[in-house]
Amino acid sequence: PTTLPGSAIPPKEKLYAVKALSEDDIAALLHHLGKTRHYDVFAAVTLAWLLGVRPCEMHSIQVTREGFHIIGAKKDDQGIRGADRDITFPNQTDFELAAKAVDLYRHSHRSAAAIRDTLREQCRQLWPRRKVQPTLRSLRHQMGSNLKASGINPRLMAYIMGHRSTRSIERYGDRRTATKRSFSLPCAAPNADLSKVRISRKSKPVWYSAEPAAKGVSPKSTHQQTKRRTV
Repeated sequence: PTTLPGSAIPPKEKLYAVKALSEDDIAALLHHLGKTRHYDVFAAVTLAWLLGVRPCEMHSIQVTREGFHIIGAKKDDQGIRGADRDITFPNQTDFELAAKAVDLYRHSHRSAAAIRDTLREQCRQLWPRRKVQPTLRSLRHQMGSNLKASGINPRLMAYIMGHRSTRSIERYGDRRTATKRSFSLPCAAPNADLSKVRISRKSKPVWYSAEPAAKGVSPKSTHQQTKRRTV
């Protein structure tokens, strides 16, 4: 591996992607994918947008009476990282839309990498002037932003995102980039068990985002500035 001390293998160049998408962008992308008949990519975008799932988890989604059972991709044997989750929607229409996307994705025989590459190609066709294109991970970040802006408690937020600790949700999204969705946000299914999600005492507030920190700006001061502007 490239991280091994003394490794001669050069690390891969980091691919930059947007971390926030408007609902208009999502609608335009889905329309384009349907028009070009890339149905498995259409399904993947829908699942990432509605459920916030990781691309490698999409084939594991099972539709049940209670909702959607998702097998966590980052689970370990010790139960420290990653978790399965059972989530649903308060709106039946959104539930049915996500269920259809699960069925559509399941009929695809292409790999997640092939679907990812097709999405990149189609985004470049749709937005040729944009230097940075959205990815499926962009949609997961957007879900994190929307959950933070919704005001739900950190434990539920971590559960929906498939985390074992509330600290992990700090990596996803910024409430200031949340979108006004015409679709409902996912919620825990009736059979969901949130007791295994650890509440980290070191967790930062739900408004915290790694974005300001990466730019050398204090997240707290950024939040205070935003708060003053809205008062």
